[in-house]
Amino acid sequence: MNGPERLTPEHPDDRDAHSALLDIECAFVDDNVEAFVLRALDLSDQQRIALHLRWCERCREIANGYVIVPRMLAASAPLADGPSPAVRERLLARVAGEATAPAASAAPPAPRTTIAPERAAPSRVTVWQRRVLPIATAVLTIAFLLVSAWGVGLQNQVEDLQTQASQPATFSGQPLSSPRLFTTKPACSGCTGVAQLGADPGKSTALLMAWGLDPSQTHEVWCMHENGESNLVAVLDVNANGDAMQTLTFSKPIAGYLEIRIVKQQDASPELIFSPKHDMEEANSASPDESTSM
Repeated sequence: MNGPERLTPEHPDDRDAHSALLDIECAFVDDNVEAFVLRALDLSDQQRIALHLRWCERCREIANGYVIVPRMLAASAPLADGPSPAVRERLLARVAGEATAPAASAAPPAPRTTIAPERAAPSRVTVWQRRVLPIATAVLTIAFLLVSAWGVGLQNQVEDLQTQASQPATFSGQPLSSPRLFTTKPACSGCTGVAQLGADPGKSTALLMAWGLDPSQTHEVWCMHENGESNLVAVLDVNANGDAMQTLTFSKPIAGYLEIRIVKQQDASPELIFSPKHDMEEANSASPDESTSM
């Protein structure tokens, strides 16, 4: 396969609902891109935006524009690593000495003239400058150095996040180059819901988008293992229109599951089924490179 595969619903109504859900994701990125770049979001929201950026070029360009800001801040710092311990000790000693120094001797009394108050004012300003300005300068210098060091640390964090996002995922030792969009199969003839699962098959985090569900029912997400075991992953938050969009975290990479099911809690009957392992095996068997090697 060359590049990420992006599947779309076959029916016009499904395509409209799919587009509306993706617009919601883009709006979520617009509202939280600054916090995402600073890594100030919750883990689920951070992963949700990172997954969306993998296949949304528009939002990726917006995020890249914000990444430049901490880099410019760090580049403007004259001292990237801060002052040496010796310089810091001398600076702090100077600040402490200025703060405890005795007050300057009083200025000589002004001559008795009618403009004595006007001549005394410049003398008071000069004393204030000698006592306060050095302390203020030292404090501002320390603050600037701390901000510079913080900017460098922030730049390193952003670069680490970009490096992690650019590393290829693997499953069973084989590289998985890009995320996929898995589509469900209805589990019964009366099941009207539709769902898609956006995920890198080699990772354990995915974004579930569903619509057409019964809002009066409680829907759960279960993962099925090859040995027959099953685990509850999450309970879906379905709105009044029957739509749901939720970040899911699994215990192992998505490609390792036999099935991922959306189940009605009341009667434990499956409504929608993903088959990630089968889909990945089918995609690999259709790959020209693998067919040639066989």
